[in-house]
Amino acid sequence: WTNEDDWASWLVALPSNGQYEVAIYPAHARSQTGTYEVLMAGQTVLTAVVQTASDKDFKGFVVGNFDVQQPGIYRLRIRPKTIPAEDSLLQLQKLVIKRL
Repeated sequence: WTNEDDWASWLVALPSNGQYEVAIYPAHARSQTGTYEVLMAGQTVLTAVVQTASDKDFKGFVVGNFDVQQPGIYRLRIRPKTIPAEDSLLQLQKLVIKRL
């Protein structure tokens, strides 16, 4: 992400109600970091980018837990909030959602 108007979303099928943990695998080697939101099931978690050793060093990071009231298909969205000047927010390798 290079612009605060950029965002990405995925449709995810959640088979049952309950708590779901969302983790991302980002890489960001520069010293200045930004923030982003993860939105799912009507809930929003704001988090900061974690610095990694290189832009190819993807590390798992738990964003937070989401309380899902009913099974179904939900949109999971990542939206930047602050991006360092003349830089990018992060590189993303994958997302992992698991039921707790």
